Amino acid sequence: MRKLYCLMVVLFSVVLFSGICYPDENKVIKEFSSVETIEPDKFYEKCATLMPRQVFYYKFEASSPVYFNIHYHGEEGREYLTQKKEISSHERTITEFTYKKAYSALSKKATLCMLWKNNTDGPVELSLDCVTSKK
Repeated sequence: MRKLYCLMVVLFSVVLFSGICYPDENKVIKEFSSVETIEPDKFYEKCATLMPRQVFYYKFEASSPVYFNIHYHGEEGREYLTQKKEISSHERTITEFTYKKAYSALSKKATLCMLWKNNTDGPVELSLDCVTSKK
Protein backbone atom coordinates (compact mmCIF):
# COMPACT_ATOMS: atom_id res chain seq x y z
CA MET A 1 0.00 0.00 0.00
CA ARG A 2 2.84 2.37 0.85
CA LYS A 3 4.48 1.70 -2.53
CA LEU A 4 1.25 2.59 -4.32
CA TYR A 5 0.98 5.83 -2.34
CA CYS A 6 4.58 6.75 -3.18
CA LEU A 7 3.98 6.00 -6.85
CA MET A 8 0.87 8.20 -6.85
CA VAL A 9 2.78 11.07 -5.21
CA VAL A 10 5.56 10.82 -7.80
CA LEU A 11 3.13 10.74 -10.74
CA PHE A 12 1.13 13.67 -9.34
CA SER A 13 4.34 15.67 -8.88
CA VAL A 14 5.46 14.99 -12.45
CA VAL A 15 2.13 16.18 -13.85
CA LEU A 16 1.96 19.18 -11.53
CA PHE A 17 5.47 20.44 -12.17
CA SER A 18 5.93 19.45 -15.80
CA GLY A 19 4.17 22.60 -16.97
CA ILE A 20 2.53 20.71 -19.81
CA CYS A 21 -1.16 19.99 -19.73
CA TYR A 22 -3.86 20.54 -22.29
CA PRO A 23 -6.54 22.85 -20.83
CA ASP A 24 -9.92 21.63 -19.64
CA GLU A 25 -12.28 22.06 -22.62
CA ASN A 26 -14.89 23.72 -20.34
CA LYS A 27 -12.45 26.55 -19.60
CA VAL A 28 -11.27 27.24 -23.17
CA ILE A 29 -11.57 30.87 -24.27
CA LYS A 30 -9.82 30.74 -27.64
CA GLU A 31 -8.20 28.06 -29.80
CA PHE A 32 -5.88 28.50 -32.77
CA SER A 33 -4.40 25.90 -35.11
CA SER A 34 -2.32 26.55 -38.18
CA VAL A 35 0.13 25.01 -40.61
CA GLU A 36 2.64 27.50 -41.98
CA THR A 37 5.51 27.31 -44.45
CA ILE A 38 8.57 29.29 -43.40
CA GLU A 39 10.93 30.05 -46.27
CA PRO A 40 14.74 30.07 -45.77
CA ASP A 41 15.99 33.05 -43.71
CA LYS A 42 12.39 34.10 -42.95
CA PHE A 43 10.34 33.95 -39.76
CA TYR A 44 6.77 33.42 -38.61
CA GLU A 45 5.35 35.17 -35.54
CA LYS A 46 2.10 34.53 -33.66
CA CYS A 47 1.00 36.69 -30.72
CA ALA A 48 -1.62 36.12 -28.03
CA THR A 49 -3.15 38.60 -25.61
CA LEU A 50 -3.65 37.25 -22.11
CA MET A 51 -5.67 38.72 -19.28
CA PRO A 52 -5.13 38.00 -15.57
CA ARG A 53 -6.09 34.46 -14.50
CA GLN A 54 -5.63 33.01 -17.98
CA VAL A 55 -3.39 30.16 -19.06
CA PHE A 56 -1.76 29.75 -22.48
CA TYR A 57 -0.93 26.31 -23.90
CA TYR A 58 1.01 25.80 -27.12
CA LYS A 59 2.46 22.89 -29.04
CA PHE A 60 4.35 22.93 -32.32
CA GLU A 61 6.19 20.60 -34.65
CA ALA A 62 8.51 21.68 -37.45
CA SER A 63 9.75 19.59 -40.38
CA SER A 64 13.32 20.79 -39.68
CA PRO A 65 14.96 22.42 -36.66
CA VAL A 66 14.18 26.12 -36.21
CA TYR A 67 15.13 28.94 -33.86
CA PHE A 68 12.21 29.57 -31.46
CA ASN A 69 11.45 32.17 -28.82
CA ILE A 70 8.59 33.50 -26.74
CA HIS A 71 8.86 37.17 -25.92
CA TYR A 72 6.88 40.22 -24.96
CA HIS A 73 7.52 43.87 -25.57
CA GLY A 74 8.17 45.49 -22.19
CA GLU A 75 9.22 48.94 -21.11
CA GLU A 76 12.88 48.03 -21.65
CA GLY A 77 12.36 46.47 -25.07
CA ARG A 78 11.88 42.83 -25.96
CA GLU A 79 12.06 40.43 -23.02
CA TYR A 80 12.31 36.68 -23.51
CA LEU A 81 10.50 33.93 -21.62
CA THR A 82 12.00 31.18 -23.79
CA GLN A 83 14.76 31.01 -26.41
CA LYS A 84 15.69 27.75 -28.13
CA LYS A 85 18.01 27.06 -31.05
CA GLU A 86 17.72 24.09 -33.39
CA ILE A 87 14.41 22.73 -32.09
CA SER A 88 11.83 20.72 -34.04
CA SER A 89 9.04 20.45 -31.47
CA HIS A 90 8.03 21.98 -28.19
CA GLU A 91 5.04 22.01 -25.87
CA ARG A 92 4.36 24.18 -22.83
CA THR A 93 1.70 25.67 -20.62
CA ILE A 94 2.39 29.26 -19.60
CA THR A 95 0.68 30.29 -16.40
CA GLU A 96 -0.13 33.75 -15.09
CA PHE A 97 2.88 33.53 -12.78
CA THR A 98 5.20 33.16 -15.78
CA TYR A 99 3.93 36.17 -17.71
CA LYS A 100 2.98 38.48 -14.83
CA LYS A 101 5.88 40.84 -15.65
CA ALA A 102 4.47 41.22 -19.17
CA TYR A 103 1.27 42.97 -18.05
CA SER A 104 0.90 46.51 -19.23
CA ALA A 105 0.39 48.75 -16.20
CA LEU A 106 -2.52 50.51 -17.91
CA SER A 107 -4.34 47.70 -19.70
CA LYS A 108 -3.74 44.82 -17.27
CA LYS A 109 -3.12 42.47 -20.17
CA ALA A 110 -0.03 40.74 -21.53
CA THR A 111 0.79 40.21 -25.19
CA LEU A 112 3.10 37.25 -25.67
CA CYS A 113 4.62 36.55 -29.08
CA MET A 114 6.07 33.29 -30.38
CA LEU A 115 8.63 33.52 -33.17
CA TRP A 116 10.11 30.78 -35.36
CA LYS A 117 13.03 31.49 -37.71
CA ASN A 118 14.12 29.17 -40.48
CA ASN A 119 17.92 29.05 -40.70
CA THR A 120 17.96 26.15 -43.17
CA ASP A 121 18.41 26.18 -46.96
CA GLY A 122 14.89 24.90 -47.67
CA PRO A 123 11.33 25.65 -46.56
CA VAL A 124 10.11 24.39 -43.16
CA GLU A 125 6.55 23.27 -42.44
CA LEU A 126 5.34 24.39 -39.02
CA SER A 127 2.27 22.91 -37.33
CA LEU A 128 0.98 24.95 -34.41
CA ASP A 129 -1.78 24.50 -31.83
CA CYS A 130 -2.58 27.14 -29.18
CA VAL A 131 -5.25 27.37 -26.50
CA THR A 132 -6.05 30.24 -24.15
CA SER A 133 -8.14 29.16 -21.18
CA LYS A 134 -9.36 30.27 -17.79
CA LYS A 135 -7.19 29.30 -14.87
